[in-house]
Amino acid sequence: MPSRARAPEPTRTRSSSEPKIPTLAAFWDRFESTYLARQKPATRVHYGTVWSKYIRPTLGHLPLDSITRPDLARLRTAIEKLKPSVRNQVLSKLQMMLRIAVDWDLVADEDLPKIRKDREGRKEEPAIYSEAELARLVTVAASEPERLALVLLLVHGGLRVSEVAALRWTDIDLQAGLMTIRHNFSAGVATTPKGGVAKPVGLTPELIAALRQVPRRIEQVLARRRGDAWEHHTKNSIAYALHQLQDAAELRRTGPHLLRHTGLTMLARRGCDPWRLQAHARHARIATTQRYVHLAAETAAVEAAAFWGTTPATPGSRAQTRPKLADPANKAPKARFNNAPRTRLGIFSNQENDCNSPDSYIGIGNLNAGCNSVPEARVGNMASCTPDNGDKSLVAFGVVFVR
Repeated sequence: MPSRARAPEPTRTRSSSEPKIPTLAAFWDRFESTYLARQKPATRVHYGTVWSKYIRPTLGHLPLDSITRPDLARLRTAIEKLKPSVRNQVLSKLQMMLRIAVDWDLVADEDLPKIRKDREGRKEEPAIYSEAELARLVTVAASEPERLALVLLLVHGGLRVSEVAALRWTDIDLQAGLMTIRHNFSAGVATTPKGGVAKPVGLTPELIAALRQVPRRIEQVLARRRGDAWEHHTKNSIAYALHQLQDAAELRRTGPHLLRHTGLTMLARRGCDPWRLQAHARHARIATTQRYVHLAAETAAVEAAAFWGTTPATPGSRAQTRPKLADPANKAPKARFNNAPRTRLGIFSNQENDCNSPDSYIGIGNLNAGCNSVPEARVGNMASCTPDNGDKSLVAFGVVFVR
């Protein structure tokens, strides 16, 4: 099938009365001093790198309204050896620059070419630590309170590495079991955390005990010795300390962020619902949290398969609610949340004297299926485990009005 040739781009003529359109390089000076000046240091550094290495050499000399598809093709040729995700970062930054130019009325939107990003494909989930591997890392770190606090802040606290480096004693309330993430380091400069808003994070008993043992040397919680003085950590110094622990525990070396990823994934596998997990991780969008929540479905699938090893229920008896799976490490702490049915606005119940394993609910915002493969009803009534009126999953429609 013959390919369709693209129509040539129309040549726009500008009258002498129209203001002169600046080149992309001239626009950059204003963009840098006005727009980028309000961004975080790391963002400014990244923009500067992309501009100087890729965008300025290929497009900097062109007036804003003279950038064409062939010019974008030259930029794509210059970045073709980069990974798709990095190429898209370059294109995204050019796209933002041109969008700001339109907002400032320096060029009309119709005079700019459309920038299409590359298809990246599905990202593979990083290989997180298992419960046993994490237990080995914690055991090695336990000999030094600061190293143990470092590991637990990443895993239990779910902090990002720059937030760990910037965490201050004034941010922590050991009595209340809370810390407030209000500080961050961006390109080595003290600033606000991601999103710009301070948010609370709960402290586990293990993390509280570790923090009580950490000496208070400077305003930051974790300190490193530099000559005769104590200083706060950096991303690199935290990574170095973590690598020492990983080597001692005979684990593969990873970056600090994998420990945050490990902690969030383990919470999802233990049944922590998406809303609690989102609050703990401080994600702006629930879609970001869903990448961890889908792992809870894998755990539920394993639990369902375990029912084949149970004794069939006899007439008049209660079916087993949830089989207990063997923990390969035999050291995992008891989960605070599980995959049992629950509801955000309604009533849930259990035929046993145990509030941690309900098997029926009625309400709105319900979560999780029942035993005996009774499907969940996000809104409505679900009853399972051989109730008096039989297993049921009645889906309804509900609306919550908030005044």
